Amino acid sequence: MGKAALLLLVALAAALDAAPLQQDWRIEPFEWRGSLGGARVLTVRNPYGDVRARRSEGDEVSVHAAQQRHREDPREWTIAIEERGGGFAVEVQLADGEVPEAAAADWGLRRVDLTVYLPARAKLEVETVSGLIEAKRLGGDVEARSAGGEIVIIAAGSVDARSDSGPIRSAFLDPAWAGSARLATRGGAITVHLLESSDIDLTIRTRGEIASDVALAPSGGADPGTPRRAPGSPGGGRVAIESETGNVNVQRIPS
Repeated sequence: MGKAALLLLVALAAALDAAPLQQDWRIEPFEWRGSLGGARVLTVRNPYGDVRARRSEGDEVSVHAAQQRHREDPREWTIAIEERGGGFAVEVQLADGEVPEAAAADWGLRRVDLTVYLPARAKLEVETVSGLIEAKRLGGDVEARSAGGEIVIIAAGSVDARSDSGPIRSAFLDPAWAGSARLATRGGAITVHLLESSDIDLTIRTRGEIASDVALAPSGGADPGTPRRAPGSPGGGRVAIESETGNVNVQRIPS
């Protein structure tokens, strides 16, 4: 079994809480490969499940999916892939159709989970509704949007991650990282890990609690929502953390 297929099966089992599938449900695999180029963009939109992203070798981009549906569901999944704006756009679509009442007892199992591989220098733009976004060890920039799903990002480029209510976790593991990051959620918690040796200008704004082993000073004013800041040196990385009411946890890890 290939690495991508194994990752999808593990992810799907976790999503279903490891429960056995009900009768007449099936998992349909999907796979697509192409050439993206090192400095191009991969856009992924999946309103029906999780998206996991990993780095590929060379210029190859690949898309792997586990599509789960009931055998009597008239609505087929479509994974549309097209060239767009100097890269590829991937979108999961569900066809129109009425669900048979006798087969619609539990449609919560209907989902599609994606795993995508993209070149080291490519930019990833990804969007979900309530599904997880997980982008690890990518070399390019990452832009992530989710209405309520968790966002987890470990990338070498700049990061723009926003979730309406889901939590965000991010780590910056390159001591020479000089990019920019904005991590924003309305009510979700935000957790950030920074290397002890990294020089990062850090700003935090939240009315929730802040736990940090980084010295933070108020940026003027005594209001709980006043930004707190740990300034770095000019030319270093910049991280802005924003949560209206969620808690923020920033921790240093050994280099």
